[in-house]
Amino acid sequence: MFVPFTKVIDGLESHLAVNHLAHFLLFQELYLLLGRTAERSVTKSRVISVSSSGHHFSEILFDNLNFEREDSYDSIIAYGQSTTANIYMANSISRVYAQQNIVGLCVHPGVILGTDIYRHMSAESLISLDKKRERRHIKS
Repeated sequence: MFVPFTKVIDGLESHLAVNHLAHFLLFQELYLLLGRTAERSVTKSRVISVSSSGHHFSEILFDNLNFEREDSYDSIIAYGQSTTANIYMANSISRVYAQQNIVGLCVHPGVILGTDIYRHMSAESLISLDKKRERRHIKS
């Protein structure tokens, strides 16, 4: 979460690759099995995607997915983009695979304390994040 600009081995920005694309790939590998399982069951197969309120920080930047434009990287925006992508994926799974009794759900686990999740954030960045959250709540 909020890591400095890095790319994974495939050349993709790390937030998007780790938080979203890896899970998308896992779903692609499992969806046939999920469909067969749902056929034999009275319940639907469920795909649970984890997101956060970070989705408020950014939409998906289709024209700059990997932040390749010089000086365009912002770790908060990158994290927000990845969580927004998870919400889109859950929604899309429900729409596209409904006939196969596969449903996509997205959850926000809450704030995680007692971990090192904010290790890449300076005090200034945390204050900036708090201000962005406040502005979001004022607009709502």
